[in-house]
Amino acid sequence: MQHDRHFAQAASFRNIGFSEKVQKCLDRALRLDVQFLPASWADAVPLLNRARRDMALAPETLIRDLHRHNPEILRIAEVGQGDARRTGLFCYLPLNELGASALADGSFDGKAPKVEWICGAGVAPAAIYLWLVYMPGTLGQMMGVIANAFDALTPEGCPVFSKAVTPHAERLNRSMGFLAARDFYPACSPELLVIFPQKKPEKAKPKQHLQVAIARDLADLMKAFTVRSATYIAEQYCHYEEEFDGNDLCATHMLGTVDGDAAGCIRMRFFAGFAKIERLAVRREYRNSKLAFELARAAVRHCRMKGYTLIYGHSRLDLVRFWKMFGFAERPDGRDFAFANVRYVEIVCQQSSLPEALTLDAEPLVLIRPEGAWDVPGPLDRSPSEQNPVQRAMLAQSTRTVGNRAITRQAG
Repeated sequence: MQHDRHFAQAASFRNIGFSEKVQKCLDRALRLDVQFLPASWADAVPLLNRARRDMALAPETLIRDLHRHNPEILRIAEVGQGDARRTGLFCYLPLNELGASALADGSFDGKAPKVEWICGAGVAPAAIYLWLVYMPGTLGQMMGVIANAFDALTPEGCPVFSKAVTPHAERLNRSMGFLAARDFYPACSPELLVIFPQKKPEKAKPKQHLQVAIARDLADLMKAFTVRSATYIAEQYCHYEEEFDGNDLCATHMLGTVDGDAAGCIRMRFFAGFAKIERLAVRREYRNSKLAFELARAAVRHCRMKGYTLIYGHSRLDLVRFWKMFGFAERPDGRDFAFANVRYVEIVCQQSSLPEALTLDAEPLVLIRPEGAWDVPGPLDRSPSEQNPVQRAMLAQSTRTVGNRAITRQAG
């Protein structure tokens, strides 16, 4: 239901998010001689009668029935002592899920609320409705006290609703931090206002460790294939033959992990004048991370390291904007097409070459190093040979002097 998403937030909130103005009133109220206590029916009746002179109220029999159901809904507020004492009445309705639903769908009637909508005494409400605030001459002083009372009424927090019956009341409610309820619950009454709880300070979440690396063995490939199966076959319902198209064993794959768990992958194939990036996939549970960006960025760099300045790809129509962040644009003379029930367009990326890109002038032993690890000595670099220039350089770099004694560490 529409309201559930908002009312479910209560568990993650601490107290009502009243404005700074109310918080200042609270600070002042704490220094006043203030009482804010549950009212007996005998104490409440004179104040209800006074309030009826200025505003329309629900029938007395209904108020009496609700008070019997939950005696805490009527509160008497007193400020000062003796002849300077001022008294007001505060009425609120602690709503259960039924009452909260009625507020959200527009069926709630403040003049005739149903008893079955109201929580019993001591039960945490799903929402609160400010039914009556009658505090002539003392409301400014009492706003902070009311706010403090809500901390006790709803220690876990919940939305609080109000209905402004006059322009002055609406201005006052707005100054307290209330918002138009229809902005959050489109079906509710247009006169309703709402204020939400404040979030609890959240514990800092441990930073996720993202890693992208070339898939180097069968285990890495199986992890990448599992990610693609979970993404394309399970979510887009494409056929196995469509996803595993016969190109996997002639392509370069990258595997992305989040805290060590296989979470994403991407594939690259290389042609005479261009490279092609494809099959980017991230598991659903990791799509709130930056892994997709890391995979795309790593794939583009890998192509450039191999000397490719033109990179080609196919993008879903809704993901062209994503690829633009890495230099891609729709191909001017490109075609749109569909496969596996998804529409695609051709995209291209024209990049400058990297200064460190591989060329024919690179050291022979560099060109036979493992894919993507051209800056790290490979197995053949460590092969002992006097004719091996890389080996000689490594040996020279591994020699250091401690005092007057030279120590040579074996390379590798």
